[in-house]
This record gives sequence, C-alpha cells and structure tokens, in this order.
Amino acid sequence: MAGFTKQLALDYAEAGIQVFGIAPGAVKTAMTAADFEPGGLADWVANETPIKRWIEPEEIAEISLFLASGKASAMQGQILTIDGGWSLK
Repeated sequence: MAGFTKQLALDYAEAGIQVFGIAPGAVKTAMTAADFEPGGLADWVANETPIKRWIEPEEIAEISLFLASGKASAMQGQILTIDGGWSLK
C-alpha cells in the first residue's frame, strides 16, 4: 500500500492532486470495543505503546482534516504513521 500511495502521489502531483496514506495503530473504536474488557488486551496494548494509551478516532480525524486543508499544500506522498510510537520499538 505504501508503494501504491507513493506512485499515485508521483503520478498526480503535477495535476495538483495530493495523495497521502494514513497508517493507524491501535485505535479505540466500536470495532475494538471487545478488547476493552478490564485487564484484557487493552491494558497490554496501552502499556506497550510509548504514549501509554490507545489512539482516539478524533486524533485520526484531525490529522485527516489537516491533510485535506491548504496547510498541507507542500506535502505529497507521505505515509503518516499514527500509532502512539508503537512502530518506534
């Protein structure tokens, strides 16, 4: 997916079309609600993540809004990893 994102970004840059990828980590959503039973997977994931918590959906949304705004006009083809530092380990 990263290669596809970068190729699309290259192909469409001159047309003024921006292409980005968002690579989220553990996001707290309705789909992951079962993981939030006390003492379960949620605690382990939070403890293993450098920021010590799950990512909130609103955090992904805010970054998406930034990418869609004019403030990101100099960016192209970036893959933004939003995982609370998980991939640093």
